[in-house]
Amino acid sequence: MKNLFLLLFCYCTGITHAQGNRFIYEYEYVPDMGTQNPVKKELMALDINANGSSFRSLNAIKTDSLTYAVMMPSSGNLSLNPNSPAMQNLSSMKKNNLISYRITKSYPSYDIYFYDMVDMDLYKVKENEDMKWHISSEKQKIGEYNTQKATTDFGGRSWTAWFTQDIPIQDGPYKFHGLPGLIVKIEDASKTHMMTLIAQHHKDKEDLEDIKSKGFRLYRSEIAVDKNQFRKIWKDYIANPSKSIGDSQTKMINNGKEVTDTQEMKRSIERQVREKEKKNSNKIEPDLYK
Repeated sequence: MKNLFLLLFCYCTGITHAQGNRFIYEYEYVPDMGTQNPVKKELMALDINANGSSFRSLNAIKTDSLTYAVMMPSSGNLSLNPNSPAMQNLSSMKKNNLISYRITKSYPSYDIYFYDMVDMDLYKVKENEDMKWHISSEKQKIGEYNTQKATTDFGGRSWTAWFTQDIPIQDGPYKFHGLPGLIVKIEDASKTHMMTLIAQHHKDKEDLEDIKSKGFRLYRSEIAVDKNQFRKIWKDYIANPSKSIGDSQTKMINNGKEVTDTQEMKRSIERQVREKEKKNSNKIEPDLYK
């Protein structure tokens, strides 16, 4: 145990002197159980520094960075030209992005927050469910890592994880943490959600989370809620996705186009939200949306 603590200290010291480490996971998942070719793949980034970690889709990170570049050009003036090729391209990218959430964990307390957009607001949801692991003696070589098996029930699913003490960080993809080493692979019992570590490197560039500190944001407001509050907000939004749009005949942007017909705008938003929700009904944490 003394050697493990010494190794952990050395590893975290290395992270402190760098900007951080980025661990890339391949996320294979089935967003909609009713589709004929259901499996999708997404690259996810677990960014770790001395203060904590952040877990998010690489595609979402790229999209937000491009949005910042398009909306805040070198002049420093906000640009929202819906007819520009850049805005139309961004609109298409956002429409196809099913994974919009971000997870943060703070060290050493491991306070966990789930961030996701509902309508135009960003909701910050504190995790309050304990992660109770059952560690097995079973071991397996996954890629270059020597791993050990552990199981838990979380978020409405049963999970099997494989962690490695080769990287003595008690973290992992999504909200998973608390094992004596980094989680290399984790899969739910239905085999419709699986995340596997495929690469790691030093993180040198700032992402939108860093840019936000400069005063730029892609949402109306950030609202802290508990899980029960978030469930109600989500249900209300799915029942009426266009509720926040008034009846005034003002110009709005939808899919990169200016729209002046408010009622048509509402109908379009309702169609888009419900189609997207149908395509993403098999959520990684079903208890959060029940």
